Amino acid sequence: MKRLLFALFLVGCPATQSYESFDAPVLSLDAEARDGRVALLAPRREALIEVDPATRSFVEIPVGRNPRVLIRPPGSDVLYTLDLGDDALSRVNANGDITTVDLGAPFNRVDWAPDGTRGIAWIDPAGESIAIDGSLNLNAYAVLTETGTDLTVTPGSLTFQPHEVTFSADSGTALIATTSRLHVIDLDAEVLSDLAVPFTTDESVRRTPDLVVPSPDGSRALVTVNGVADLFVLSLDPVLIENVIALPRTAQDIAFSFDGAQAIVADGTARVTFLDLQTFDTDELALGHGVNSILPSQRPENSFVMLYAQGSSSFITRADLTDGEGAPDEFDTFLLDDTVRDVSLEPGESAAVVFHNGGGFAGDFVPTSSLSLFSFEERAPSRILLDAAATDLIFLGDGVVPGSDDPHVFVVLEDSAKLVRYNLHDYSQVVFDTYDRPHSIGRIPPADGGSELLYVVHDQDLGLVSFVEPGAASAPPGGFPAVAGIAASGLLEDR
Repeated sequence: MKRLLFALFLVGCPATQSYESFDAPVLSLDAEARDGRVALLAPRREALIEVDPATRSFVEIPVGRNPRVLIRPPGSDVLYTLDLGDDALSRVNANGDITTVDLGAPFNRVDWAPDGTRGIAWIDPAGESIAIDGSLNLNAYAVLTETGTDLTVTPGSLTFQPHEVTFSADSGTALIATTSRLHVIDLDAEVLSDLAVPFTTDESVRRTPDLVVPSPDGSRALVTVNGVADLFVLSLDPVLIENVIALPRTAQDIAFSFDGAQAIVADGTARVTFLDLQTFDTDELALGHGVNSILPSQRPENSFVMLYAQGSSSFITRADLTDGEGAPDEFDTFLLDDTVRDVSLEPGESAAVVFHNGGGFAGDFVPTSSLSLFSFEERAPSRILLDAAATDLIFLGDGVVPGSDDPHVFVVLEDSAKLVRYNLHDYSQVVFDTYDRPHSIGRIPPADGGSELLYVVHDQDLGLVSFVEPGAASAPPGGFPAVAGIAASGLLEDR
């Protein structure tokens, strides 16, 4: 059947259209941006859709009969799609050329190393559902190596089914946690080296790795095991258990200080453990609230950590790590109005944005949605009431907004069709009305020296992507530039 392709150049809010539900989604809401364009998957059209904001048009690139996963490696302009129908991976370079390789299994997830040149394809039990044709080895994996012009695939099999993949900071080692082992794979070896660490001498006992946290220098990893309070210090070269630290309680989160000298361990209680990785001495920081989440600074000029209980507490603590030994002496604890859902540091780390779970109350005791803006210079978070829950955000660089050198953030309010831009130092705001159901927001790398642009993917039946100038003072008359009808082609063809 002939396929139709069209774009709507929007100046007003579009209508949505209902259609029969198919097993495969008509259009994925996950997007990746490269070279001035935005890419989305259209599984029903067996295609990758690339939207060009400059021409307000889109093209489709065929990528298999059941593409379900879209991936862009860190720092790369190459896009990958996983085809769960043909056990294949498609490599789409910047000019649209496609290379397809048979992976030998319906892998539904690929994780890439920080350098973007090596990846692990595997079957994630929490990922896209897959069909079993005959039989399926759930322990299978494949190492992907990107050369810049080509891709090589090296298959492998683990002792048990994987449930998490992590990479060392130098990208040379893959750490694959399975239901009973941690596999350490040397990606730099001429022949891949795969060592399985059992965390027990009794082969009849199953020890499932839970948290796997590599050190900043790539020499170690800290590992916890389900149901066990011990913390394993794992050397990665050579691969061996260097030490076992008896923690007072089972860890729920672990982080390294930026210099790698300390590990910070949260266990859900009000006592946070600090581990000196030279002496292996431990010290505890006693707070007035529980902690199950840790957010450390990632810049060399900073040395602090944010401590909070995600989903269960309204407290947040910012603690300095300047002395580098033992628990910090200087920290500030703040009581917020709503429970903490998520905390995001702006890239310069001078401020944070706190998303709340809702359930707080305004002055008339009506339940509200809210977020908190937290400038560390002000040293006090400010609660902002919202007309809908915040669903996504993106930080802007210094000086992007005309007349201001302060950092800013765009926040998406999906249920009320609004975008809000906040100044993260003085908390001033600009509210933008947009098209229905803004779902997520991202940054489009400029092409050919053009200016930076933001894209917003809207959760609409036929697909809608709108484009926002980061420094806009208001929405343009008639609405932001947008492209709709992305998912229309192929609806007449029901396979």
